[in-house]
Amino acid sequence: MKIKIYKILGVALTVAMLVSLIVGFSAVPAAAKTYDTNEWEKFETPKEGSGGDYILYDGSDVNAIAITIDGTVYAAVTVAGPDYELFVSNDDGASWDILDEYDGGDPFVDIACSPVDEEIFYVATTTTIYRSTDGGEEFTAMSDDPWSGETVTSVDVTYYNDAHIVCIGTADAPGDVYVFDEGETFGGWV
Repeated sequence: MKIKIYKILGVALTVAMLVSLIVGFSAVPAAAKTYDTNEWEKFETPKEGSGGDYILYDGSDVNAIAITIDGTVYAAVTVAGPDYELFVSNDDGASWDILDEYDGGDPFVDIACSPVDEEIFYVATTTTIYRSTDGGEEFTAMSDDPWSGETVTSVDVTYYNDAHIVCIGTADAPGDVYVFDEGETFGGWV
């Protein structure tokens, strides 16, 4: 008798699993999202008559752009020359100021803003990661560069365990990823 009950329960369980799979796969897919209300808009870049009477000349390129949690916009620009400048706007791009404190000689490749503090952001050049904790008043090159000899291509930041975690990507085969835990969970660059 025990064997029959186990067989019946086994068959019933198998049927129940098959029915749940069939019902799960035949569910009506969710309606596709439409983008009727969202659209791309051109953002005003630094030009003559704004902030400090400067202009982006023909041949200038915006290399990276990032927005902080309070809406401050940072734009890394290669100005014709080449000259590399970091601009900041606090009014949605209506006016721009140059952050004169950057005096690096390498082109910008990326900017990453803290997800929890509007004053903290990171700027990557092809060789160095700079950190500002005061909205761009001062920059500090981050210590140790285990990627020496590689070209930095990107930077990103998150916040975990009460600390910023900075990640960079590099080129030059093979490309690598380096992680820096400012709370030292990982003990620096990994």
